[in-house]
Amino acid sequence: MTLTMDNRNDIENAIRAYADGAPVIIADTTRENEADFAIRASACTPEIVNLFLSRGRGVLCLVLSESRAGEIGVPRLKANGNDPFGTPFGMPLSVADGSTSVSAGARSRTIRGVAAMKAGDPALILPGHVQTLVAHPELSRGRRGHTETVLELAGLVGVDDDAVLCEILNDEGRMADMAQIRALAEELGLVTVQLDKILKHLQEGGCAEAPSLATADPLYSEQAAE
Repeated sequence: MTLTMDNRNDIENAIRAYADGAPVIIADTTRENEADFAIRASACTPEIVNLFLSRGRGVLCLVLSESRAGEIGVPRLKANGNDPFGTPFGMPLSVADGSTSVSAGARSRTIRGVAAMKAGDPALILPGHVQTLVAHPELSRGRRGHTETVLELAGLVGVDDDAVLCEILNDEGRMADMAQIRALAEELGLVTVQLDKILKHLQEGGCAEAPSLATADPLYSEQAAE
């Protein structure tokens, strides 16, 4: 079933919601019919972490640009090449505040602590309790996944902020279909936007350098579950 967009579910409302620090749902309706919760890292409260884990049920990940990961010392995990999706996992991390755990509060402290971190700040704990994703250096020009798209959305908002993603599963533990995503969005009052709609907006002048869907790296252009 294909997600039908209504007046809540458009790029302009997604940009406004994301700018305000509200969670949004980014739906991939052209490839795998799945969706992720997404929010700015600086706005990721314990309540948001708990929401994503309890209603999303996927892997909660902190998303970093390649330059940001390098700045704070988070390496990419070495891949063996067997993942057809090329999911760009980085080293899991925690902030060194003496209270590392997988609780919603601890994960929120780590996520917001990293969002505020600058080069030379106190060391992270590597590996830690928060999974990371390190985006392709050319963002959606190189890989058309949720990882790169959420950072493109941040660029449309005009913020230099890390992000948080979590896939949405249904009550049976399978990937939620678009009808279930639409119902969840209505229940929670969240904006839903298609991944391809964000990229199309970029192509049509939403930013200074619009990515070309046709010239994206073929290794990633039709792949990536995250």
